Amino acid sequence: MGSVNLSTAVDWQLSINMLPSILNLHLSYCQLPNISTSLPHVNLTSLSTLDLSENRLGPQLPTWVFNSSSLVSLDLRYNDFSYPIPTALGNFCNLQTLKLQENHFNGEINRFKESFKGCIKSNLQDLYLGGNGLSGHLPYWLGQFINLKSLSLFGNFLSGSIPQSLGRLSSLRELDLSDNSLSGPIPPSLGTLSSLTKLYLYYNSLSGPIPPSLGRLSSLRELDLSYNSFFGPIPPSLGTLSSLEALYLSTNSLSGPIPPFQGRLSSLSTLDLSSNKLNGSIPESLGQFSNLKYLYFSNNSFKGILTKAHFSNLIKLHYLDISSTSLVFNVSSNWVPPFQLAYFIMNDCKLGPQFPPWHKTQKQLSYLSLSNASISDTISNIFQILPSNIQFLDLSSNSISGSITNNNIGKITKLLYLSLSSNHLKGSLPLSICQMRNLTYLSFSNNQLTHEIPRCLGDLEFLSTLILDNNVLSGGIPSSVSHLSQLTSLHLSKNKLSGELPSSMKNCTRLRTLDLGENGFSGTIPNWIGERPSFLKFLILRSNKFYGSIPPHLSLLSELQVLDLSQNNLSGTIPESFGNFSAMTVANRTNVIINNGGRYSGVESIWVVWKGVQSEYSRTVSLVININLSGNDLHGEIPKGITYLLGLQSLNLSRNRLTGTIPEDINDLQRIESLDLSWNQLSGAIPHGFSYLTFLSHLNLSHNNFSGRIPSSNQLDTLNDSSIYMGNPLLCGPPLLNQCQRNERFPNSQQLSDGDKVAKDELEIQLFYISMGPGFVVGFWVVCGILLFKRSWRVAYYNFFDDMGDRFYVAIARKLAKFKKNSRLQVETFKNQVISGRQKEH
Repeated sequence: MGSVNLSTAVDWQLSINMLPSILNLHLSYCQLPNISTSLPHVNLTSLSTLDLSENRLGPQLPTWVFNSSSLVSLDLRYNDFSYPIPTALGNFCNLQTLKLQENHFNGEINRFKESFKGCIKSNLQDLYLGGNGLSGHLPYWLGQFINLKSLSLFGNFLSGSIPQSLGRLSSLRELDLSDNSLSGPIPPSLGTLSSLTKLYLYYNSLSGPIPPSLGRLSSLRELDLSYNSFFGPIPPSLGTLSSLEALYLSTNSLSGPIPPFQGRLSSLSTLDLSSNKLNGSIPESLGQFSNLKYLYFSNNSFKGILTKAHFSNLIKLHYLDISSTSLVFNVSSNWVPPFQLAYFIMNDCKLGPQFPPWHKTQKQLSYLSLSNASISDTISNIFQILPSNIQFLDLSSNSISGSITNNNIGKITKLLYLSLSSNHLKGSLPLSICQMRNLTYLSFSNNQLTHEIPRCLGDLEFLSTLILDNNVLSGGIPSSVSHLSQLTSLHLSKNKLSGELPSSMKNCTRLRTLDLGENGFSGTIPNWIGERPSFLKFLILRSNKFYGSIPPHLSLLSELQVLDLSQNNLSGTIPESFGNFSAMTVANRTNVIINNGGRYSGVESIWVVWKGVQSEYSRTVSLVININLSGNDLHGEIPKGITYLLGLQSLNLSRNRLTGTIPEDINDLQRIESLDLSWNQLSGAIPHGFSYLTFLSHLNLSHNNFSGRIPSSNQLDTLNDSSIYMGNPLLCGPPLLNQCQRNERFPNSQQLSDGDKVAKDELEIQLFYISMGPGFVVGFWVVCGILLFKRSWRVAYYNFFDDMGDRFYVAIARKLAKFKKNSRLQVETFKNQVISGRQKEH
């Protein structure tokens, strides 16, 4: 039988056992439940092709596979195999294709040297070992596979340099060493691989200049060197690669201008030079790359002007990103581009002041991002130009003015993402926004919008992010917001909103960020905040008119990282349960960029009061751990549970009526950077534990009732500012001018600083030795003199020691007897418990 497909067989192994001979066996993606290690009744000697890929058959390779000595192609991808590759593999003299990628083979790659010895080296053409856990240096013996056409080792843990021996693989067409930890330069020997069509070295730690010898790879179609540490200029020799279709050099440290390739890269469709240190102007010869579809120039130091000559023949251009450069786009108002863009990104450049009229010709444009592009046009003019198919629109941080009306925004109803933040927009939010039924992200922050939030926003069922902060909006939060079941981020701070929080908001169960700070909201903080939105990470209610006690239910928010209830009218005590914030108990956190849901999700960004300054955190917001309860009317003691929050970085309890002492375990807050307890009624000593807070850089204990000596340590000495302790008249010692008296007693011996303890111990030792000499002399002669000259005292003295010896002996004997008796009782009790337990078991 030539070939067989058993993907629908109930018992495929039984079916195979019934076959006398097989040439080709394909069982790819058959969801095979198991596989026998042997198939004794099947003749596999003629088997040429075996495909068992994507079945998750691991961890052990079936031994019968290696009985098929005639195999030409063996595909074992995606099977979770982890056992070592048998050395019998080296005897597969006819094997041309071996696919072992996406398994769990691990350990030193040199371990597999024995498996690739023998005649397998003579005919093997395609070797795929990517997506495993292989480590160590790339072995030189890979250069012995002289007929190899494809070598893939991507996604492993390989390190060291690329061996020169790979230059011997004269037949090699594809080389993929991406996503490893390779270092050092690219060996010039790779430039001798004249048959190479694809070279992937991205996501490594390779360095040095790009060797000009790569320009000799005349057959090369794809070259990806991105995400490394290459430096120096782009070699002009790359311009001779007439077959090159894709060139990726992004995220390196390349410098200098773009070489004048003079249109020799006639086949080039993708050019990515983003995130380097390239400078100079863009050569006009770029406009001759007629096959260019994707062009990325962002995050460089390019300067100069882009004119229509730069785009004259780019008839296939589909994606253009020239953001974060100093380029100026200068074309006439009646210019009609030769291309039809789908994506255009020009953030942080100079495109304005007028919104480009040529956008009206871009009928396929779906993604437009022109943030901080020096645009000073009116919003009505812009919406007249925009194509109706636009899905992503970011015009933030410009000087766009005017009012948004139903007429000018009503035609772009296919939007998924809309950001007009940080402009000069006025008026109210138009109801036509509610017609954008697919909208996932909406931001109008930092404008001058007025009136109420439209109730119809509740109709945007896919909305995940709503950002309206820093406007002049009034009224309350509409109850219809409860219909936003996908809402993860709600920013309404710095407006004139008022009223109580609607209870219907508890239906927003996906909420991660709730920022209502600096408004006029009133009432008590509702219990549902701690009950329903269990994913809440950032809760900011500062500077409102909330009153009543802090609900203990807030401690149920296991993922909470930032809690800011400052500047309200809250009273009562700080709940002891605050020590249960699970996310705050993690001392070492890994930064994860928090994206808001949706196809075009924005990166989460919040404003946090840190060290007395309000700062914005975006891409590092997942690392921020902050509690701010300042400016309220809280009383009672600081709960000990606060010290359980090992990851806490900032704690502000200032301007309350807190009493008692600072918890002695304050030194457990090893990550604390900012601590403000000022303007309370705290008392007692300043704990010595402050000396161990090595990250502490901002401290305020002023205006309390602390007493005693201020601790001294290397860390606290760096905070040499008397204002930290002012308003505590009973404190003494540096940095205060109020010096401690010599006989000043430490409020608690454990509060002594290391320096004070050493000084005190040294003084006591000196006094001990000084007084010991005269005391010994006087004591010796007083006692011995009396015994020498007074016989009756001598007799009484000896009788006393005789009697004390007898008493001591009797006391020891009694203690020993009592100890033996207790020991016997304990042993008997233990025996009885064991016997009783056994009886119960039976």
